[in-house]
Amino acid sequence: MNIWTNGPSSQFKNKFIFSFINKLQHRFTVSVTWNFFATSHGKGPNDALGGNVKRMAHRQAMSRHLVINGADSFAEAVRMSTNAIYVSVMTQADIDSILNDMKLEEFWLSIPQMPGIFNTHCVRVIGCQVYCKYYTDAHDNIRVHNLPTEQSAMLKKVPGHHPVKTSRYECL
Repeated sequence: MNIWTNGPSSQFKNKFIFSFINKLQHRFTVSVTWNFFATSHGKGPNDALGGNVKRMAHRQAMSRHLVINGADSFAEAVRMSTNAIYVSVMTQADIDSILNDMKLEEFWLSIPQMPGIFNTHCVRVIGCQVYCKYYTDAHDNIRVHNLPTEQSAMLKKVPGHHPVKTSRYECL
């Protein structure tokens, strides 16, 4: 799976996401490469969809069909506007269930510092190593961060775990 996003550290470009790729690969038996657009570049279909959904909800609120005061009323506003888009609302109980199932609280505590990740434009996790490729045309300018071995032990406890087989590091 190739993921393309913008690169704000508050959302995507941080040690938590980079380490979480490892967990996703094992849980869903996929190989993940996460690519980052340059700052203020790379609008994609998800940006257009998000903008349209917000516009639909805003129109419902402006026409006084409902007051948007949370996720449920936002989803209802979108449902009132179209059948082509479905907005799903996760409750705090849903989120807590996933956190517990994936043992994320203890997982987050085990993540080491990863110096230099803010300059990364492509990330790939193989085994317990995070490969970060920097803004460069050179193919050898890659920094490798090691994840703790406890993370691979945690991954083995996930039901239905199937290791991802990959032999090389590739970025698009």
